[in-house]
Amino acid sequence: MFLQTMKCAAGLRVAGFFLAGPAATDAAVVIPNNVRKNLLQPATVVDRKLGHGQGKESGIVFMQDDGPAAPGNHTITAGQSVTEEQHGSGNFKNIKGDNLQPCAQKSTEAETGFTRDGYCTEQNDDAGSHHICINMKGYSENFCQITGQPNWCGEEHPCHEHPDQKCPIEHWCVCQWAFAGAMENKPDKADELCDLMNVEGTNMAAMKAYESSGDKGGYAKALECMKGKIGK
Repeated sequence: MFLQTMKCAAGLRVAGFFLAGPAATDAAVVIPNNVRKNLLQPATVVDRKLGHGQGKESGIVFMQDDGPAAPGNHTITAGQSVTEEQHGSGNFKNIKGDNLQPCAQKSTEAETGFTRDGYCTEQNDDAGSHHICINMKGYSENFCQITGQPNWCGEEHPCHEHPDQKCPIEHWCVCQWAFAGAMENKPDKADELCDLMNVEGTNMAAMKAYESSGDKGGYAKALECMKGKIGK
């Protein structure tokens, strides 16, 4: 199978999509070509000040990363963090079709979510990205390593409920493409990773993205995992 390298970087806006990660980092994530070609259509960079990438007519330009977005390296045009009222109103659904629940659960773990509100929310600036809630601490592999990213998995960040303190990453909203890639790269650990996915905290947007791609091998394991978890 032809493999394509996907870079992780500080952030890039491409065709209206924004994907953010640690500042000034470049890493390679190996992704099956049939996964790569469905991520984004060929496009050119809209916001070059975010760096690490250029438009290419002959290929697909995209960035992907699950690490904490560095301050000042991203913008959120859809508003800042989503309020509890918005979550409670049912604006966001999990893969069961119920109201999305928090991914971060304990005061002793790092706050997660693209806007650092504890939820794996769907944002205009985070389309197709950090939607899957998994228990990073319970995984026997290093999620960062097997997806070719810098080791932000071992970092500490402001705590859930106590932003003035630092806590280790535990329950974390990871990129749906990285989740699928991890299952493909480590098929012997796919069931383990699936077991660590929190159904209540995983955004329905991820399942819809997998389903819309059709029956592609690169997404099959991840989609099968989701459907198995909700009994479909």
